[in-house]
Amino acid sequence: MLRLKNIDLTLGQGTKLERPILKNLNLEVALHEFVVVIGGNGAGKSTLFNLISGCLKPEKGQVILSHQDVTKIPARLRAKDVSQVMQDPRLGTIENMTLMENMAMAYNRGNKRLLIPFSTKRRKDLFQEKLSMLKMGLEGRLDDLVAHLSGGQRQALSLIMATLSKSKIVLLDEITAALDPKIAHTIMALTETIIRKEKLTCLMITHNMPDALAYGDRTLVLKDCKFTKEFKAADKKHLTATHLAAEFGEF
Repeated sequence: MLRLKNIDLTLGQGTKLERPILKNLNLEVALHEFVVVIGGNGAGKSTLFNLISGCLKPEKGQVILSHQDVTKIPARLRAKDVSQVMQDPRLGTIENMTLMENMAMAYNRGNKRLLIPFSTKRRKDLFQEKLSMLKMGLEGRLDDLVAHLSGGQRQALSLIMATLSKSKIVLLDEITAALDPKIAHTIMALTETIIRKEKLTCLMITHNMPDALAYGDRTLVLKDCKFTKEFKAADKKHLTATHLAAEFGEF
């Protein structure tokens, strides 16, 4: 599904701040696989996502999505194939628009703009069906402004929006970092349910070591510009959060 081949990427190239972020990095994510990425601050996790989404281009290597080389394809043309949920719930939604309008925009992501009313019955039924998965009562609030939702509700809405179009891969970037622990636990449980039910291919960044152990088919450690360790589900059963964090020098 996703392959990164021999990726080199340097930030601040040609300046005093020049710093290699990714060096000879390789990654394969299979169809319907849920992979978690961990690493210390500055390890290149967000750079990795910007590379996959098309916001950054490598100096060397290839980005291959569904057997297509998309290395030189810009972010706007990858939007239909790569969806992303950001750390801040406010970044994934537009607060002065309704839930219906936000979801309609997500549904049309990467497609040509068409003069089709937002609130057609077919779309409304689909949006209500998707929102009902959250068990937050949002399916009855399609006409409410997103500004009236809590942070947790907005992040849950962002998750649903990311799955509305048939993206080839979903990127989850520290999606619980801005939430309190109770809501964060709820969001992660919802994430797991949605990923498995919708059979999504997913790559998730987290600093939460318990989540890195509890979720995903594999957990990868990004360190020294490349992936240095891989822990499969069976491996993670024998690890603690402290042991996992020690892999990139947090403890």
